[in-house]
Amino acid sequence: MLTTIIFDDQIILPWKVASEFRDTEYFRVTIDKGCIVLTPTDYSTREILDVAGEAASQEIGKRMVGLGITEADVAEAVARARGKIIGAAPLSPGH
Repeated sequence: MLTTIIFDDQIILPWKVASEFRDTEYFRVTIDKGCIVLTPTDYSTREILDVAGEAASQEIGKRMVGLGITEADVAEAVARARGKIIGAAPLSPGH
């Protein structure tokens, strides 16, 4: 069987494959030796959102490290935004 990637990087599963998983709503996607592997899961929507949120947090952390932003920088920015640094005005929107 063959399939193709369509717009927005979506893959349409052939009917013969999809019909075997009618009760499955989510699949874990991995890559193994250059192959895309779909594994049926029984995750709830909440669990899916938690996994996505964790992945996003890790990506943001990597980008911050790459930019040289430290935990101290973040703490200072939060303190400034909350007006807790003596002599520093809270940041206004757009600054």
